[in-house]
Amino acid sequence: MLARSRKPILVLGPAFLALMFAVQPAAAATVISQSGSIGSYVIHDNHDSTRGADCDYETTKETHHGSNAYWLDALKVRGPQINAYNDHSGTKQYVGWQFKVQDEPASATDAWTTFYTSSVVKHKVNVASGFQFDHRVWKAPENPPADTNWRVVVILKWFTRGTTTTVQGKVTASIDYYHVKGGGATNPPTIRNTDCYVAN
Repeated sequence: MLARSRKPILVLGPAFLALMFAVQPAAAATVISQSGSIGSYVIHDNHDSTRGADCDYETTKETHHGSNAYWLDALKVRGPQINAYNDHSGTKQYVGWQFKVQDEPASATDAWTTFYTSSVVKHKVNVASGFQFDHRVWKAPENPPADTNWRVVVILKWFTRGTTTTVQGKVTASIDYYHVKGGGATNPPTIRNTDCYVAN
């Protein structure tokens, strides 16, 4: 039997985040850290409509590590919307985002280690409209580690105007809600909080 962790659920709603940050970002994910000068942003991650990531499982059972189950096939991560930092210059700046896939033993708590780090996707934006980034997909290894949980951390970046490499501000947040798809999924859909199981 696959071990499954039981972890407390931490949900930071938009109202709470508005009290925390002067720019009032509409983020449903749990903010881990913030630094520098940032613009407004939206991380699409809520329980009822748009989960921050999908846990996509194989549609046929496979045996790994002695367990016959629907193993994790991929993680699909929703792209954020990012607006430029308002320095009152009226000029555009580059913003970007990347994500990390982290895992930990199912029996552990807050022992996440980074398994994969994506490249940074960038776009030049203004203050008013910003840019909605597309989703990105990470494919799980064919024989993933046994008895692990997996989560996604997104990193949003604002680059100093006139450059595409010097970071002036950064937000790091962990996804709270995962839509379970593929083998073993139920209807209505199963929604996982804080992470995905390695097998369903």
